[in-house]
Amino acid sequence: PNEDEAARLLGWQSDEVRNDPQRALRAMKDKACIVLLTLGADGAWLAVDGQIWQATPPKIEAKSTIGSGDSLL
Repeated sequence: PNEDEAARLLGWQSDEVRNDPQRALRAMKDKACIVLLTLGADGAWLAVDGQIWQATPPKIEAKSTIGSGDSLL
């Protein structure tokens, strides 16, 4: 999920997810065995097999975000 989807799933505010993505991942791991949390320009976090990974993208000028989530998956 992205931060807004994760917030709705967890009953949190979006800024709570963005400010503490590792806590959000741990909370969502109760619902799925692999969780990929996307934060737009701030990158993504992956929780799998008891490990948490962070990916930070290079800074670019985005022309459109359409299809970004699909492309990431």
